[in-house]
Amino acid sequence: MVQTWRSGPGGTFNCPHCGALYAVTITRFPTRDKDDAVCDCCHEVMAEWNDTAVPSFKLIEAPKTQDEA
Repeated sequence: MVQTWRSGPGGTFNCPHCGALYAVTITRFPTRDKDDAVCDCCHEVMAEWNDTAVPSFKLIEAPKTQDEA
């Protein structure tokens, strides 16, 4: 049987707009996927892809507000 996809850790990623920290998992598909990921905190597009390697993002830590700094 041929394996059509697989997943693996992709490390961490900081949103370039607000600095929120995400854990990334990379899934490889047999066909290309074109999409983007929107930050859960600032609602800006933080990543785009058009590839067979598709990232998924899970929020680890929201950015600190000025009140918390």
